[in-house]
Amino acid sequence: RFLSGYGPVMRQLEKDIREDLQEVSPAMREVVALRDPERFNRFVGLFVEEGRAFYRHTPHCTLHHVAPQSWFLDLSLLPIDFVGRVERFSRDIQRLGAIVGVPLNHTRRLNKEVD
Repeated sequence: RFLSGYGPVMRQLEKDIREDLQEVSPAMREVVALRDPERFNRFVGLFVEEGRAFYRHTPHCTLHHVAPQSWFLDLSLLPIDFVGRVERFSRDIQRLGAIVGVPLNHTRRLNKEVD
């Protein structure tokens, strides 16, 4: 997640800086100004040093691309009482349907198989 999110985050931050969005922190501006691989190393270093405070460096949800899944749990206003798993998707989607009172069936494929 972190590696795949790095590119979209950098593109958005570069755009924000070009548009002179003042809410991008000076520390993040310094990181974005670097060239890879130094930029990536500094980005990772900032993330490791600051932990959850890392997300204060931008004005919007740009950094959600690199956030661990557990970060999103902290955003919930309600207690989390169901966690579905990909490994048992069909069973869990039916269970979720029972919880919310709507029959949910995972019976058809939306993507065509590739040979």
